Amino acid sequence: MNQQRRATVAGVCALFVLASCGGGSGGSSSTTHVLGTIAGFGSVIVNGVEFDDADASVTVDDVAVSRTQLREGMVVQVRGHLRNHASGVADAISYSACVRGPVTAVNAGQNTLGVLAQTVHLDDDSVLDGVTLHDINSFAVGDAVEVSCLRDRARSRLSATRVERLGVFQNGSTAMNITGLVDNLDQVNGTCTVGGQPVLFGGIASGELPSGLTNGMTVQAAGLNFSGGLLTATRLVERAPLALPNGRALEVEGHVADFVSSSDFMIGDQPVSAASADFVNGSAADLADGVRVEAEGTMSNGLLKARLLYLRTSGSVRLEARLQSSDPTARTLTVLGRTISLTDDTLLIDRRGTPTQPRRIAPSVLAAGDRLEISASPDSGGGLVALGVRRTAADTRVSLKGPLDSKTPTTRLVLGGIGVATGANTSYLDSSGAALSAVAFYASVAVPPATPSVVRARGVVADLSATELDATASGGATGELRRAD
Repeated sequence: MNQQRRATVAGVCALFVLASCGGGSGGSSSTTHVLGTIAGFGSVIVNGVEFDDADASVTVDDVAVSRTQLREGMVVQVRGHLRNHASGVADAISYSACVRGPVTAVNAGQNTLGVLAQTVHLDDDSVLDGVTLHDINSFAVGDAVEVSCLRDRARSRLSATRVERLGVFQNGSTAMNITGLVDNLDQVNGTCTVGGQPVLFGGIASGELPSGLTNGMTVQAAGLNFSGGLLTATRLVERAPLALPNGRALEVEGHVADFVSSSDFMIGDQPVSAASADFVNGSAADLADGVRVEAEGTMSNGLLKARLLYLRTSGSVRLEARLQSSDPTARTLTVLGRTISLTDDTLLIDRRGTPTQPRRIAPSVLAAGDRLEISASPDSGGGLVALGVRRTAADTRVSLKGPLDSKTPTTRLVLGGIGVATGANTSYLDSSGAALSAVAFYASVAVPPATPSVVRARGVVADLSATELDATASGGATGELRRAD
């Protein structure tokens, strides 16, 4: 949660203690359900709430597993109790991948993968595991991947919160599954499509099929054989939308779909009304199909009546580089000469010490030379405020993404207040990934007072004290500039 959201939630809790937010830190409220993305561990952190999961039952695809099987970026359902607006106790945590199977297409320009007829979109917030480059270039046709997602029905794609490369796909032995709506059902021949993926289920005993199997039902199909674009299912189970009784507290994260008005829209499969909601990071006018949001409220006849609606925003500046210095007292970090402020609600996660289940850490733990991935946004004074910070494994590569402040063709530009040197050996790409000349690239990007272009730069730095990214191929690493808007 950011600071504004924390304050808003605290105020809402004061008004709605009996409904969901609970009393003091020593007590628990009535049962609540939270559907959202795991942001970290220690106690599992979902949608800004840190749940004590020590005694929680954990299932993956209906199979009981240890809580050590949970991973950052998984979209999970938590049933538990809130102590207050920021902590709670989890009774049960369940997870099921959106899709698991072979990569059939890679579109670097659109930042998408094709997996079992699904378009999987990666963004800066997607957690990537089992790869080295930490971007879409780490994946290739023929890889086996598991994708956790928030469904973006308005754009007909899966918004990946986590993609794990499992190795090379082996037909007949690599486990696959896909969750989606049944269509084109043919009971006689035992075929249908699930989320658009053709499925053969004729080999499954009728008694093991979902009761009342029909078009429009949400199911998960699982199998080991994928041939000619057809998944042969050995398991087909219903994944019914969450049904909660009136008055039950629910918090759900996802993308807006079927938007009619602020009182009539969907988040995933959940109908929502935000007619009486307090908005954070925006207003009702900002709601539209495809917008990523988080809604909190209570159920009424299948409708989530939201009292708080948080519009999710990503930092406009993304930086991957080594920490030059930190000041825990002033709550600041300095990276590439840029001072970045921390707030009470900046989430600091350590992926270096505990890569499978990264844990929350304090700013005082960070040391000069630590490699950080930082998501930040400008404040009213032109400074940068960190939304999230991850400490990662050492890497000489430096990456910077942000709005273009200025340019000096064809030798230098400034992104998010940080200089980038370019030269004859720099690679220049447009937003689709097509190569450009230096002259064409500089001519294509805009600076203020026009709406600034968003550019991603990759390269190296001379040493820890550097205040400029070197994208000129120094140090044996080829520099790269790419339009990202």
